[in-house]
Amino acid sequence: MCDRRLQACGHRCVARCHSERMHSVFPCPQPCQRLYSPCGHDCQKATCGEECGLCMIKMDNVQLPCGHLKDGVPCWQVQDVSKIKCDILVEKRVPDCGHFVKTQCSQDVVSETFSCSAPCGAYLPCGHICPGSCGRCCPKDAIWSTAKHQKCAIVCGRRFGTCNHTCPRASHGGDECGPCPLACGVRGFN
Repeated sequence: MCDRRLQACGHRCVARCHSERMHSVFPCPQPCQRLYSPCGHDCQKATCGEECGLCMIKMDNVQLPCGHLKDGVPCWQVQDVSKIKCDILVEKRVPDCGHFVKTQCSQDVVSETFSCSAPCGAYLPCGHICPGSCGRCCPKDAIWSTAKHQKCAIVCGRRFGTCNHTCPRASHGGDECGPCPLACGVRGFN
């Protein structure tokens, strides 16, 4: 057996006698006994020959800068709590449109990438309320008069004058429904 110690960890080499080159790349198979810095947790790797990497021990009741507590945070993230995202739902006012939305505490409603999720609320030409959201219909760089509202998805439902069927098309404003597309029991007179 090789009687030398491994340079990386100091454990005795357990391989059979081998060359110097082989000795420098031989991974240690013993359990890792290193401690993470600065937390002092034991390395969780099964063998000493692996890189320890980041401390993944889960921490509970981590105090975030916003005042909320978070559970299950990997230890390495606790070293800088300002980078941990708070996922508690809170109500925030969006300054661009004035809507109040429920969003994650860490979500910045002022950022350029935020899109207001409140219902649009505008009335479409068909008389129904727009199904889109405020942020989708009126992006931050647009003004309300240039809003691009979503198409109405509500079925027209008006009765045809010649049969008992209702119009199955999506809402089409004040336009005519046209002829009934369904098979009707009522036939025209000759």
